[in-house]
Amino acid sequence: MRKPGHRFLAVWLLVPLLLTFLISLDLPIPQKRSIYMDRNLIVILPGLLLLASVGLARWRRGLPFLLLVVTAVNLTALWFQFHDPQFYREGWRDAVAAVQSDWQDGDVMLITPSDLLPIWFYGGFDLPNLLVDLSAEEEEIAAQMTAVSADRVWLLLISNNANPHGFPQDRNQAVKEKAATNNYHRWLSANGSLLEEKTFPGITLTLFQLN
Repeated sequence: MRKPGHRFLAVWLLVPLLLTFLISLDLPIPQKRSIYMDRNLIVILPGLLLLASVGLARWRRGLPFLLLVVTAVNLTALWFQFHDPQFYREGWRDAVAAVQSDWQDGDVMLITPSDLLPIWFYGGFDLPNLLVDLSAEEEEIAAQMTAVSADRVWLLLISNNANPHGFPQDRNQAVKEKAATNNYHRWLSANGSLLEEKTFPGITLTLFQLN
């Protein structure tokens, strides 16, 4: 990039990306969160397009090869997104189907208000449910569950992707660990028998028989 304008375009593209990366690092500071969002990165779009046009103008002879490389990279990324289970979105369809296949009259499912929409969307609108606050303390849980007239209780736990860079490993590991640390899971384990536990992408589904 010999021309100052070209260097400016490179700075326009790289500086926002570098800042986004640094700000999103998992550092022990207050109010920490990832900022990988389209509204934060859209500022680089004009610089990216102008820089791409400069490159295309210079690489006319190598344009077919460049297009082949870009296509190969995108197809590889898409293949991993759609065929590698660790990249799958939350498995709501399979989770709801698993509940419906083993549902018995008198069962109840513990969910949070934010779980209602995906459950209804995938056909679980007829499943009796109890809206709960998963951060509730043991005394509140005991009072709530004592009022439930059900022999079997389904517990649905969701683990969102909390990795600051969007990598799925953190979410998938959290799915395995969340059940052991959840207060409802602990109470149900102490006051009932574990009948079944299934794990889907981003979701842990557990069935208990109350004592």
